[in-house]
Amino acid sequence: MKAIIFDCFGVLAENGWGLIDDKLQPTKQQWDQMSAVSHACDKGIISMEELVQRFAETLDVQPQEVTEIIDSQRKNLQLLDVIRMQLKPMYKIAMLSNVGSGFVQDYFTDEELQLFDVLTLSSDIGFAKPDPRIYKHCANDLGVQAADCLFIDDSPVNIQAAKELGMQAHLYTSLKGLRGLCE
Repeated sequence: MKAIIFDCFGVLAENGWGLIDDKLQPTKQQWDQMSAVSHACDKGIISMEELVQRFAETLDVQPQEVTEIIDSQRKNLQLLDVIRMQLKPMYKIAMLSNVGSGFVQDYFTDEELQLFDVLTLSSDIGFAKPDPRIYKHCANDLGVQAADCLFIDDSPVNIQAAKELGMQAHLYTSLKGLRGLCE
């Protein structure tokens, strides 16, 4: 293994969907509408500002309420420390995320972003997980073969897509569950 690729939401940071569910309790129909909007944002078709506006309209709340929920996502500081102290000296490190333009750069500090040799962000390249092209793009930018990568994500669908390309993959549930994989 030469590289470790981390998902952002649900791994490096709290999953924002769960926060929206907890605080605003969308209906199934609202979830479906927000999912379509989120996918458009992930692919760079609409901006984060437009995503916030459309979520607010769908949920019948003020845009500021949606922004506050998005901004309240906690970082996985323990995992960032493990990357900094244990993994970065031994491996190439990447972040591969379905995310709207500019979010990652605003959310993480410059020091945190420097932990990553590559940022593969769906809104920057126009396709999102589980599209195989995004995994290939990340591995290419790292300068390694897919088989030399360990991909870590909280979505079984994304894990399966990475495995189909020949990547090693781990379904993230906790930092404790990662121990031993990267040694």
